[in-house]
Amino acid sequence: MRLAFGMKRFLICLAPWMVMVGMAQSVALRPASVQLTHYAAAPAWREGDSCWIAPAEVEKWGWTYRMVGNDVTLQAEGRILKVASKTLDGKMLLPVHEIAHQLGAISNWQPDKDVFLALGEARKIQVKGGKVSVDGTVSFRPEVSFMESPGRIVVDLKGLRMPSGSRLDLEPSARAGQYSADTVRIVVIANDKPEGGRFAPTRTFTFGFKPTVERPNPTPQPEGQPDPTPPPVQQEPVPTPGVTLWTQVGPMSVARETEKRAEVGITLQQPLLGAPQLRRPDPKTILLILPKGRYVAPPAPLGSPSITAVEPEETADGLNLTIRLSRPMGVEFTASATSLTLILSKPDIGDGKLAGKIIVIDPGHGGHDGGAQAPDKSAQEKNLTLSVSKLVAENLTREGATVIMTRKTDVFISLKDRPAIANRNGADFFISIHINSNKKNDSTSGSISFYHGGKPMGQLLAECMESQIKKVSGLPSLGVWSDRRIYDSGFAVLRGASMPAVLLELGFINHKTDRNRLKQEEYQVLTAKAIVRGIKVYLGDANP
Repeated sequence: MRLAFGMKRFLICLAPWMVMVGMAQSVALRPASVQLTHYAAAPAWREGDSCWIAPAEVEKWGWTYRMVGNDVTLQAEGRILKVASKTLDGKMLLPVHEIAHQLGAISNWQPDKDVFLALGEARKIQVKGGKVSVDGTVSFRPEVSFMESPGRIVVDLKGLRMPSGSRLDLEPSARAGQYSADTVRIVVIANDKPEGGRFAPTRTFTFGFKPTVERPNPTPQPEGQPDPTPPPVQQEPVPTPGVTLWTQVGPMSVARETEKRAEVGITLQQPLLGAPQLRRPDPKTILLILPKGRYVAPPAPLGSPSITAVEPEETADGLNLTIRLSRPMGVEFTASATSLTLILSKPDIGDGKLAGKIIVIDPGHGGHDGGAQAPDKSAQEKNLTLSVSKLVAENLTREGATVIMTRKTDVFISLKDRPAIANRNGADFFISIHINSNKKNDSTSGSISFYHGGKPMGQLLAECMESQIKKVSGLPSLGVWSDRRIYDSGFAVLRGASMPAVLLELGFINHKTDRNRLKQEEYQVLTAKAIVRGIKVYLGDANP
């Protein structure tokens, strides 16, 4: 008996070591490459969806690092990053995917290629009063050139992407678009040739030029196609008094569709005469606003399980193209000279039911960190968030979900530990609940739903949440925002979560109307139910 018991204890102690050895032997690394913004491409390793790089490669980019055990402190892009290294197949490597997220880059593996592309996000592009201004989340390399007949300034931003959420403030003589996979192009009609060339990498870029008479918007050329020979000036469409020019839009087709993604293309028979805009009226609807556009023919059935209807509506200003989806999906939108492209990402939702899902609810602040406080001290953020979070948890458990709360009492939890709780429990969703505040009392009212950077599933979840909260809150909806509008690297609790994650700001505690509403039991009950319904809409378990 003693021998058997001793052998059992030995095997129990040995088991974790055996598991670790088994895991180490099963790790499948394969050679890959990484293209990080404007930096030179570097060899890397792929492990599933993760990308790893040798420290010697980041040194070639001019970065420095310091290691203590597995903890690495990087100095990159003028910022200090903290990541955990890993030894895989005997190689000490750094996580490029985590570095990219902390820098504020949009990153993913290229389809059918072992190429990890991480690009900065163009947060704002402005062309006003003879000045081009660009604000990016990560440094990019600007290059300015000039083209004749007709005269136009071309500003290429190497290392940037322009997602649908980018803020554009363009004069009629200017146009911005995704020129290639890693370059945003701005084109401005101009008569005088400026001093151009290549500029040093930067996160903010300003370039002055001499404005000219307004002409129709120029258009960046599509990816993979060089600029054509400039046409004679008389062939360029020039507005005639009393005559309106229109762009012929259509037809629409599905280029590729898999279980996870659908790529939808819309043909343009001439360049658009204004910057397109994308709106999400609800999580199952996409609205494209195309200035000076006209649909050439009634839309034909697409034969796609992702799209149920296409509804063109011509207005005095152009074309509104409404696309109905079969279920809530993430959307990436790009425009070129000859087409518009929508990439629809389909959430991995299992059986599509709330029952059985693991959801982490994170009441903001707590303990010595009280969060925002009402000017009259009648309410504190940490108490309101806990009250609403408990109601959300009750509603979720009634629906059959497994709920983990980061705190159930007035205790302090660090920002790092909050998403870590969700990660180690394999949670399906991470929901952080907060109350907003600003510097001027009674100046701003309403709710905001945040997602992290360029994560389409987080954005979709935020859209589903906000669509339901605004129906019951009795407060304005300020919309769905990327957290990079606030910080370059986003919010720590969202950045650290490996699953779809949102941070909800339910109202402004320093606005009298919001504060009175936030303190009402009726508001808290209705909002908690709306948050649960938002998750169900995401899962396709409820109709938006």
